[in-house]
Parts: sequence; structure tokens; C-alpha cells
Amino acid sequence: MSSIFRVVVAVVGMALAGWVSAAAAPVERLAPFLDAQTVAVVRVDVARLDLGGMEKIFADSIEGLRTPGVDKASARQVMEQTVGGVRRWREGMTKAGAKELFVVVSMADFPNEPAFLVPVEAGADTKAITRFLPYGDVPAKEAGEADPLAFRAEVRDGMMVWAQARLFDRLKAGKPDARPGLADALAAAGESAAIAVAYVPSADVRRALGEMLPALPRELGGAAVGPVARNVDWASIGVTLGAAPSATVVMRCATPAAAAEVGKAYATTLAAARAWAGRMLQQAPPEVREAAGDLDRLARALSPAVKDDRVVILLAGEDALRVSAMIAPALAAARHQAAQQVAMSQVRQITLACVMYADSHKGEWPGDLQALVTEKLIPPEAIKAQRIGGQEVPFVYVKPADPKHGGTIAVYQDLGSIKAPVVVGFVDGHAEMMDRAALEKALAAQKK
Repeated sequence: MSSIFRVVVAVVGMALAGWVSAAAAPVERLAPFLDAQTVAVVRVDVARLDLGGMEKIFADSIEGLRTPGVDKASARQVMEQTVGGVRRWREGMTKAGAKELFVVVSMADFPNEPAFLVPVEAGADTKAITRFLPYGDVPAKEAGEADPLAFRAEVRDGMMVWAQARLFDRLKAGKPDARPGLADALAAAGESAAIAVAYVPSADVRRALGEMLPALPRELGGAAVGPVARNVDWASIGVTLGAAPSATVVMRCATPAAAAEVGKAYATTLAAARAWAGRMLQQAPPEVREAAGDLDRLARALSPAVKDDRVVILLAGEDALRVSAMIAPALAAARHQAAQQVAMSQVRQITLACVMYADSHKGEWPGDLQALVTEKLIPPEAIKAQRIGGQEVPFVYVKPADPKHGGTIAVYQDLGSIKAPVVVGFVDGHAEMMDRAALEKALAAQKK
């Protein structure tokens, strides 16, 4: 991530001028991997993905937190691990010869992982590249294996593709679905954007989105979603992170009149959100109101500008820094919580699979977690270590001496140096969060 977005004129000007041709080449190579259900493409410029300039911003925002219940030490640790993890990933990808990473998001893959694609240049080490992609340390399945959820690596059409096997099956069976607006959407993110997100749904997908979510919640103004979904041909988000971050959102509409309608709907929603947040803050403690800052200024910074057939939202300079400072600790905490929720689900799967194993083995619990995979009671991903804050967090299995006692611990996370509650699974199939001291006391009691 490098700087986040430029002034509207600069972003739109570069999008319509020089960078379109630069974006076109990788887009042409992406075409075979797009289908009728593709909704978005994310482009990461590896060389520009640098969080170094943001470290002081994140650190200052954490030190300024006065929200009750926020552990500053844990927030700093998560921030440092995240920045370090991004730095190591960038260095590894660069050394392997990777310059860009694309993520293709298709509704056909939901709720599983999207496809990851890396343009392969001369001299690139494709084997090394796979180690820096999600699940890159899981051996790729052989081409003949039938598991549609297994990940597989393959160089195809000048791209290093890392995806579930069913994507390759779709490539054989279906026709590519070209998206004329993709190059323009990626270009609109700006030449210096480290991360560009292009929202490029088909007409059918736009119509379906309007039907699934007819209107926004009342707290957000209750605007109808259908007209907006139909009117936006494509949208882009461009992010540049650094000492002077900026961010730009561009929505390209069917006509100037449609752009005016979308801009009005967005402005109405923003005003409603501002009013709702103000009401909530009136009931909050003083330190929470102070942490929230000037909502009116934030709303002004997020206000849209309508130019011909485009709606543009720009955050630059001090406003971008302020928003980054506000959301960085929350994003870091949310990422950690999301990982822990996934771990909670895994632990429940593991403990329930252990119970099923015991039912078919005369009450005997498995000797290790791999036995559950061998017996096809759970998929391999269920026992895979979570990556939290740049660290691998494996599961520790404790074969219970007394599986009839529901309070007996069967599996838990090994968080290592991460200071956070631990996900713990019990023999009765339930899972919960425990602080480390309580976990160590319970484990010691089980050994007696």
C-alpha cells in the first residue's frame, strides 16, 4: 500500500490518459479468468505496498485512544505484527519476481476463497510465489484429483493461478465474460495506487443486488438500492498509503443524469449516517465522544463531487490522515476478531469431529487431529493454523483422559507471544474464549 489517492483532477486525468494503456495489458491477461458472476477485481502493486510511512500515524492514533475496554498494548502489538507481516510479504514477493497480484472475486466462489493471480514475468520463481499466497504452504493437489475445494497452483495464459480446483473446471466448461469497464475502473484508481479495487458486476448481478437489498436501513436514510445498483456501471477504489495517504472512490454511471441521481442518494445516506452517529454519541461516555472527533468535518470530507457521468469521493492530506488514524486501530482489532471467530468455528468442528470419531471407535478419542482428516470427518482446512498478526497460530490437541466430563479441554490455540484471549474447545463440543492464566490453570488441573 503506498499513498491512497490523489486530487480528483489528477486521478481522473491519469485514468483517462496514460495509465489506461498501462492497465490494459494486465486486464487483457485477466480476461480468461473472468466469468458472468465476477463482481470485483483487486489489483495490488507489490512495489508500492509499503506501510512504513503509516507506522507513526497508527502508533499516534493508538496512543490517543481513550475508549473504555481498549487494550493499547494489544493494539500496538497487532499493529506491529501487521506492518511487519506486510513488509515480509512484500519483500518475499519482490524477491520471487512478482510485481502485481490480482484477486478475482466471483459469486461462483462464495463463500469460499477467491482466485489469486500473479502475472509471470521472465525469471519469476513461481514456486516461491505460491508460498506468499493464501494457503501457499498447503501442497497443491495434482491435476487429476477430484476435490473441488482443494487449492491448486498452475501457470496458465501468462498467469500464476492459485485457486480452488473448481475454478479450473469452470475455465474448461465455460466461456470467459469480458468486462469492458475493468481497465477504466482500475485506471481510475490512479497511477500511484498500491491497491486498486474495481467493482465490475454484470447487468444481471446489478439487478440481483437491487432485488436482494431493496433499500438501505432506516438509520442510513432508507434510500432505494435498486436504482443505484442499476445506474453504476462500474466503481473503483484507489488507495495509496504512506506519509501523505489519500483515497479516491470513483463511480461511473450510465449517464450524467444517472450520476446526479447516485450522487444525491449517496449524499442523503451520508447525512442520515451522520445524524444517526450523532444520536448514538450523545448517549456515549465523554471519552468515546472525544475519540469520535468532529463528525461534521468527517462528513464534509466524505461528500461526493459529481463530474459528468462520474461520482467522485476524495480523501487527501489531513482528512485522509485523520480518517486513517480513526480507523486503523479498529481495522486491526476487527482483523484479529475475525481470525478468532474463524478459529472458534474450527475448534467447534474439531471437537464435534472428535465426538463422532469416538462414537465409531468404542469411545476412544483420536491420537491426533490428523486422524480426523484421515477418517474424512473434517476437511484439512479445519485443523490448519490461523495466521494472526503475522504469526502462525496452530491448534494444540489434548487427548482427554476423561472424555465424559464436559469441562475437559480437548483443543486450544497456541498464541505464542500474542497477548489475547485463547480459543478453547471442550469435549462436550462447545468452544469459548479464555484468558491465558485461566487456561494454564485448567490444563494443570487436568494433568493431576
